[in-house]
Amino acid sequence: MAAIAVALTTAATISGALPAAAAAGCKVDYQVTNEWQGGFIASVNVTNLGDAVTSWRLTWSFGGGGQTVGQIWNGTVRQSGAQVTVDNAGYNGSLGTGSSAGLGFVANGPTTPVPTDFALNGTACTGSVPAPDVLAQAHTAGRVTKQAQYSWPGVYFEGRFRGTGVGVSLNDSVNEYDVQVDGATVATLLKPGRTTYWVNNLSNADHAVRLVKRTESPWAAGEFGGFVAASGGTVLAKPAARSRQIEFIGDSLTAGYGNLSTTRDCSTNGGVDRNTNTDISFGALTSRAL
Repeated sequence: MAAIAVALTTAATISGALPAAAAAGCKVDYQVTNEWQGGFIASVNVTNLGDAVTSWRLTWSFGGGGQTVGQIWNGTVRQSGAQVTVDNAGYNGSLGTGSSAGLGFVANGPTTPVPTDFALNGTACTGSVPAPDVLAQAHTAGRVTKQAQYSWPGVYFEGRFRGTGVGVSLNDSVNEYDVQVDGATVATLLKPGRTTYWVNNLSNADHAVRLVKRTESPWAAGEFGGFVAASGGTVLAKPAARSRQIEFIGDSLTAGYGNLSTTRDCSTNGGVDRNTNTDISFGALTSRAL
């Protein structure tokens, strides 16, 4: 019989709320529309690519030459050295996702290249929305990289959400998965590929969601893409880490397959993959019981 090593560790409790929508992002179109010796006129159009805001602040810095903003329209300005700060006017503070605000100003000093450090409400305007940190919204177990990729068995992702539905995003054309909501398996995904699987028609309340990798495939990597709340809902803070964590080090019997086959030869009833569920292997069952 193979030896089994069991390790107990203490984990920190993690709490706090996640933003309800996508990370902030913005895009700026800056044009010099007129210039003369000792001054120029510029127009600035800023587009909000992130969550809707009720007020905005646009900042940038001139590249040198002692430029100062004089007259401005569609905003209020203050300046410290090369650093310029423009707050919205009283009538254009609300910016929905994809909405834009335009402003213009007269500057004293020589024309400079287009500023490269525009920021809207503190977020750099790169023209795109940064990819979300999917591991910030999920408690994980098993060998998972910072890029939410994995290959070994014993991997799962747990999250929480409020609302009537949830989407589970992943990319894996080799393995099989269980999707669980509030402790019950609601779907088994067979080699799903790149997809977002939706569970809908739930009660409008707080729920727990869990994605479990059932099969073994150390030769192929899968990737978790995060949980997505249905319209009107929100992803909540991930579940707290367990106060006790147990690691089993064993063979395929103790820490691997989780054999579901009722026959010695499983070639006629689905093969190895369809008869494997590492979530009910000896190690997983023992860990949950303890």
